[in-house]
Amino acid sequence: MPLADLLAQLPAPIALPLHRYLEETNPHLKLWAMCDTVELLLRLLVFIGIADLARADGKPPQALRNALREPIERPTLGGWRDMAVAVAGAVAQQPSTIVPELPPLVGNTLVPLLRGGNSQPEHSVLALRNRLAHGGGMPRALAGKLLMVWQEPFEQAMATIGWLGELDLVVNRQQDGYGCLRGPTVDVTPYLLGNWATVAAALAMADAVAVVRGEVALPLLP
Repeated sequence: MPLADLLAQLPAPIALPLHRYLEETNPHLKLWAMCDTVELLLRLLVFIGIADLARADGKPPQALRNALREPIERPTLGGWRDMAVAVAGAVAQQPSTIVPELPPLVGNTLVPLLRGGNSQPEHSVLALRNRLAHGGGMPRALAGKLLMVWQEPFEQAMATIGWLGELDLVVNRQQDGYGCLRGPTVDVTPYLLGNWATVAAALAMADAVAVVRGEVALPLLP
């Protein structure tokens, strides 16, 4: 499915930066939008994975908490990658997970895309992000060259995340009922599925958002 057609199905935190990437014509800003999309995807996967792993007793396993203790103190793109890898490893061991697609997305798609061991922006999205943020001004010609390198791998990676459209990020709009964070918009769309009791129980435990898939609703704690 073309990425433009996928946008409306994706959770808003991913659809918004991906939409910006697709609409941007300046190569430098397009690279920024690419990196933002990858980072926000990693963050969302970490949050959802932790919520999934905390279903049993309200908190993720101790081994995972130990693994997250250091990178959570340095929430860089590399730090989110490390957290996503740790979460994916734990989710892969959980037979009742609601996100079985998460471990292969992290391990087979996102980690190879990031390739943290290489310091050249032509070979690593991590290095590309560091070059954009800390390398001073980037000439348009170089930005165009890097975009030619990364456009196809990035878009191929994003083409694998369609399953996220099966997840609903639900918020309580109080008197207006429940809403869903979906598509490239900051506006909340109505949530019309009938599992309101399950959603209400999850939102009672969370500050703002629950992730829902089928009959399972999990709180996304801040």
